[in-house]
Amino acid sequence: MAPGVAERRTHTYIRHGTTSLFAALDIATLAVIGKCYKRHRAIEFLDFLKKIDAASRSHGVNADQG
Repeated sequence: MAPGVAERRTHTYIRHGTTSLFAALDIATLAVIGKCYKRHRAIEFLDFLKKIDAASRSHGVNADQG
């Protein structure tokens, strides 16, 4: 690989044991909401957003109201 050239990955790229951590801070309660996933795709991100939504609703916060 030449200096200044970004490394490329093939379609067979495997992450070899790395995980993805999604984390959020609830500033109202100073609670950290986090979850680790084996993959880093939109499906995992949506799952994490649903987890944040469920946690905020259990604390009485409604994100739909401004």
